[in-house]
Amino acid sequence: MNHLFRRCPITIEVWSELNCLHFLNIQCIEFEQWLTWAIWKDRNKKVHDIKIIIGKDTANFVSSYMEELKRLEENTCTKRKEDVSWKAPSSLVIKINFDSAFDGRRFRLVLGVATKDERGAVFLTHTSFHKGVLSAFAAEALACQLAVSTGFDNGWIRVIIEWDSLTTVKKYKSLKFDKSHIGVFIRNIQQMKSNFQEISFNHVPRSANKLAHALAT
Repeated sequence: MNHLFRRCPITIEVWSELNCLHFLNIQCIEFEQWLTWAIWKDRNKKVHDIKIIIGKDTANFVSSYMEELKRLEENTCTKRKEDVSWKAPSSLVIKINFDSAFDGRRFRLVLGVATKDERGAVFLTHTSFHKGVLSAFAAEALACQLAVSTGFDNGWIRVIIEWDSLTTVKKYKSLKFDKSHIGVFIRNIQQMKSNFQEISFNHVPRSANKLAHALAT
């Protein structure tokens, strides 16, 4: 890690192109982990695909994507969240709430899932542990994929997926091709959507996601 962030020539060029103080002030985003992934990806292209990658290209990619994430986060950070309660879905629809906790030292995800019907009756709750997760952002994306899998595995054809991360909610609603390190999770979910008659992704404040949060923590 010390080599990657201090002595690697590509990294030195990337840092020289980026406005470092600006990016380090971005809230709610693990900048160091994300930058590590971007540099490592381009390094692999250079080594394995014999593709010429310059630091400016990596810096431009990181800059545009981080700015996009910042704008998504600011949509909610500028508004005071109300104490919203869980709301029942329509008839014949199952609502799947989930939350995740990420252990950065062990690279481990703890997932909590709670499912209810239109009466508020709990169908299923579970907590699961997943290793080898590289960042909190990746943990949130993987957690969403696992929540969708919960609906598919139980044969539910009309579901609502709810959680409290607006950034990942908007990513899953977008039709744009995502080049980030969570792009594979987004594409997996887009493919899984065809197995449902109805599926939607909603952002809710933590006050409306209490049971899933308790299961994850």
